[in-house]
Amino acid sequence: MVAERAGSQAPADVREDLVAPQVRPSVDEDRAVARTRARGARDKSEQLRERVHEAQEEARRAADVAISAMAEADGLRRAMDSRAQIEMAKGILIERHKITPDGAFQMLVGASQRGQVKLIDVARALVEQAAGPA
Repeated sequence: MVAERAGSQAPADVREDLVAPQVRPSVDEDRAVARTRARGARDKSEQLRERVHEAQEEARRAADVAISAMAEADGLRRAMDSRAQIEMAKGILIERHKITPDGAFQMLVGASQRGQVKLIDVARALVEQAAGPA
């Protein structure tokens, strides 16, 4: 500041002494700082990559659980529908032949085995036939 006030009236060597010299880091120091920053960036990048991978694995596990639950629910719906159809077919046979529920079920099983057809298909056919034309 003194040099600024003194302006060009002060000798050059006095002006240089009054102005603080600019300390510039050496090239080696610059490189060391750059390497440290790069290493830190690589570490952070690797940590982020690991977190993303963990999140992806968790999402895959959650999707697997959801798919499994949906498949189980679908299977249960089909089982309930099948059960209802079989019970209706048993009721029809009980009424027609005046037999017990176990006897009606045995008739359905026998028809299924003789025709090599699934039990549910026999039951559905019987219910549809008993319902008459649609």
